Amino acid sequence: MADMNKAIKQVAMAAVNESEPATFLYGTVTSVSPLQIQVEQKLLLSKEFLVLTKNVINYEAEIEIDWSTESETCTAAHEHKITGKKKVKVLNALKSNDKVILLKQQGGQMYLVIDRVKS
Repeated sequence: MADMNKAIKQVAMAAVNESEPATFLYGTVTSVSPLQIQVEQKLLLSKEFLVLTKNVINYEAEIEIDWSTESETCTAAHEHKITGKKKVKVLNALKSNDKVILLKQQGGQMYLVIDRVKS
């Protein structure tokens, strides 16, 4: 009878855990290459379990510029316009000891690294 009660409790707990739409967790980047994030003191997540957003990776973006240089920045009077679409590289990659917020996939083992957390 005790085994039956234990089994029922385990099934009930599993159902409750599966019904959670999402779980927010906080972690610390312990390694960049290979990427590893320590969550609480018991869970070390490797790259295979992480989904990274643009907030935590390097990426290229195309931007549109419409501005002029200022003559005060040069020793000689010099001005010209800088306009048009330009590609820039956004350097947003995670660094060791960065604090991050993660979202755990419902019922799964994947974790979305949302962003850095200011300390």
